[in-house]
Amino acid sequence: MISKILFFSLVPLSLFSSDFNFKELNKNCLIKHNLVSCMKLGDNYKNTDMKKALKYYNEAKKMNSAKAYYEIGKYYIKQNSKQQFKYGLSHLEKAAKLHYYPAAELYAKIYLNGNKFVRKSPDKVYKILKPFFGFRFFPNSGKKMLADVVLGKYGGKFKKHPDLAMAKLLYFKIVNSSSNFKNDDPKIISDTTYELVDYIMNNKYGYSRKSKDLAEKLLNRLASNGDERAIKMIDDYGLELYVIGARKKVFEEVKF
Repeated sequence: MISKILFFSLVPLSLFSSDFNFKELNKNCLIKHNLVSCMKLGDNYKNTDMKKALKYYNEAKKMNSAKAYYEIGKYYIKQNSKQQFKYGLSHLEKAAKLHYYPAAELYAKIYLNGNKFVRKSPDKVYKILKPFFGFRFFPNSGKKMLADVVLGKYGGKFKKHPDLAMAKLLYFKIVNSSSNFKNDDPKIISDTTYELVDYIMNNKYGYSRKSKDLAEKLLNRLASNGDERAIKMIDDYGLELYVIGARKKVFEEVKF
């Protein structure tokens, strides 16, 4: 009885669902080389039997599946040997080159922070993320990481980067976002607004106090929703807090 309970606890529940025909999917994947079947099997096993999941992901990567490269890479970078880590990293790189953003973000963060196997490299982060500039599915967290690398916030003194205009545009895109992407920090829009205002008012990173009106507008947009930090910043910088009657002015999109 115990052995039966143990068996059922280790087998993915989806194997027993009406739409999961293991034999058919296995045949489609391994014999007919059907990508969808391989990915479905890999995804089904990845939380219970990674060895089996890798078998199907490896089949899927033969069909150039970006997600398969990502899943394999994500698994191997968590291993303790340098050889396995490098193997995983190479798979993340391939997935990123196929424009699979989750892989690119993980790949970039490794070089942003560094670890015992690789050194920090803001230049590498820049090269990984720049191809996503302009993509609709580029999350605010990625925009912020790329912009901050260009501004030199992760190494070295600030100098005028060839893509400084791109970094500024990325900041404006974040603060003008109507909502965050699925995995974004919910505070990224307001936090980026605070940072941008600080740069403007203190002439940092190529911004100028000449854009004081923009800083005022950005803070008022947050203040109109009761953001206490924005209200305090308006007071600290000696800016104008708009009256309620000026709500249309507060909510209009910031032009750049």
